[in-house]
Amino acid sequence: MASVSDSSAGGAVQESAARTSPKTSEQASEPSTRGILDVRSAAIEHLAEHIAADVAGTVNYRSNMDKLRGRGYPHAEVSIRGASSWITLDIAVAWPGVVEDIASTARDQVRTETTRLSGSDVRRVDVTVHVLTADQVGAPERRVR
Repeated sequence: MASVSDSSAGGAVQESAARTSPKTSEQASEPSTRGILDVRSAAIEHLAEHIAADVAGTVNYRSNMDKLRGRGYPHAEVSIRGASSWITLDIAVAWPGVVEDIASTARDQVRTETTRLSGSDVRRVDVTVHVLTADQVGAPERRVR
């Protein structure tokens, strides 16, 4: 009789464990309990950088340190809330250049084209211009051999 009650107790424990296991896996698959992966901000950043690179007067520039850090110009950072986004854009311009005109053209084109291509309502684009000397723009890339 003791062996029957032991086996039934063991079966009851296994049964309750079996009942809770699916519940746990079901909870893990519910969207409210999972983490969030938002690729929109990265996609909009890349989109804004490519649009800014096509603006007349801007320069694609990466110093050796920028290459190590994975940065350079143009560079964009995006904040998204709902369907709206705000972009902070860093661009490089070769000296001499009409900085104000290039900055306003970059701001307008990035706002218009990013809104059109991404579907996100770009509310604001803040542009910071980094002026590069002729040495920086025309310098050949050095390599270690």
